[in-house]
Amino acid sequence: MAILFFCEALAEVAKVTSDSAAIAALRELLRRLPEPVPLERITVTADLEVLFHGGTSPREEIRASLEGRVIYDADGMPIGKLTKVSVTQAPTYTSECVSSALNRAIDDILEAVEAPATGLRDGLNLLVNAAMSYLKGEADDLEEVVAPNWDADTTLRDVLSWVEDGT
Repeated sequence: MAILFFCEALAEVAKVTSDSAAIAALRELLRRLPEPVPLERITVTADLEVLFHGGTSPREEIRASLEGRVIYDADGMPIGKLTKVSVTQAPTYTSECVSSALNRAIDDILEAVEAPATGLRDGLNLLVNAAMSYLKGEADDLEEVVAPNWDADTTLRDVLSWVEDGT
């Protein structure tokens, strides 16, 4: 239950759009946690474009700007300084990389279970095509996924019947 509460509270923190609002929201979140927060290491992930108002700043500049800043408790009392600050870049992947990884996973799964030409294979292909189409914003539903990914005569109903027939 504490994890669910924390995740919900953290989602609220993520909605703020300024440094001061983020700090206030984090203070409130930490104050409401049911267990003491470990002070040895606190990891904060932030969207650098938001922190720098639409621009980006070199990682070393970000690290230097955070190093030594004072951390305050919920009552506004200083509890320490930020030390050993590291700024890393979250990994990003192109849609081609994601698609390739998903298709490789499908091939590995199908080979492992010796799947027939229809059924599971069609379902997994529909899953990958849907995921990629949704990710790229190219489709809003499965019918819009099928149209560009199968031949012109194939409908969603056809693909779903292949999945059903193979199970």
